[in-house]
Amino acid sequence: MTFLFIFPQSVAAVVVLGLPTFLVLRRYAPWRWWGVLVVGFILGLPVAVAIYLPAAPALRSCLYYGLIGAASALTFWLIWRQGSVSSDPDGVNSGTTP
Repeated sequence: MTFLFIFPQSVAAVVVLGLPTFLVLRRYAPWRWWGVLVVGFILGLPVAVAIYLPAAPALRSCLYYGLIGAASALTFWLIWRQGSVSSDPDGVNSGTTP
């Protein structure tokens, strides 16, 4: 039952925050892993604020949602990066010479 309540909120957060951030920042690819963690942490903070409205979220909640955002962003980046390397037939992005 919790899944049915949380999943639509998660999808909304990804569509509203994650997708536009990805579209803006993908021109700077390849990013380093630590940059992705920072951006993901920052994107997790508005989620904490939205969940606890109208009250301010506790510091512990901000840390929790920030870490979830960082882990999600890193996971997405690793999958996206793997796909961009394997879809490069010339081996330009793979670090090997053809």
